[in-house]
Amino acid sequence: MNDVAHHNKLEDAGTPIDATANVYKDWLDWSKETATSWLRRLDRYEQRFRTVCLKYHKLPYQVRHLSKLLYGSSVEQIVLDRLSAILETDRARAQQAFFYPWFEVKNVADSILNELRFYHPLPDDCDFLRTVLRKFELSLLKMPKACRTLLEGLHWLEESIDAVMERSDLDGSEALFSAFTREGGLLRRWIQTLPELDSEVPEMKLRYIEWYADRLLDIGVEEDQYWSSLVDQGDLKGETSKS
Repeated sequence: MNDVAHHNKLEDAGTPIDATANVYKDWLDWSKETATSWLRRLDRYEQRFRTVCLKYHKLPYQVRHLSKLLYGSSVEQIVLDRLSAILETDRARAQQAFFYPWFEVKNVADSILNELRFYHPLPDDCDFLRTVLRKFELSLLKMPKACRTLLEGLHWLEESIDAVMERSDLDGSEALFSAFTREGGLLRRWIQTLPELDSEVPEMKLRYIEWYADRLLDIGVEEDQYWSSLVDQGDLKGETSKS
């Protein structure tokens, strides 16, 4: 967690009551940077998530759905069913328990950045700044626990898919290129749940799904601002504090 500004770096807003307005604004700048760094962390987790999901979809349908094969080790049916429920559904992520900690991190960061944008430029009222800072500190304290839960789920997903992959060296990629095959249709159902599509109109969503399916199969999962781009930081690109 080196890339995330630790909440201990944000001094307790309830203690230094003699701090100046500019000092509080500097601490609020730390809150902004911390919230942004959590979103960047989500971006990297999303890249890992999509990478292992693409591996899953490249497996032949039978390999990822049958607990016992003629050759290869068996996998518990409950594990296969859980993988299917996450990776072959068209349910929005916000409705899936697996993604609750992802949205907890995103929502806390989003709330902090939205409030800073609303109050920009920050006033010189020290009582007000101290209250806002304390609120942000308490919100940021939730992030490590949510991140641990997120990582536990991500590790389970990666390990489970690796176990399924070890059962067979068959490659089912060819069936993914067409939207009209069973496997190709399931890949596109999964793409439909990606967070960048939440606000798209149906026509644009369909275009994006087909474009992204082709891109995944052509060059794989790329590094991108999957979550950080969902939060409009607007006029917060510059300094939060004023000299």
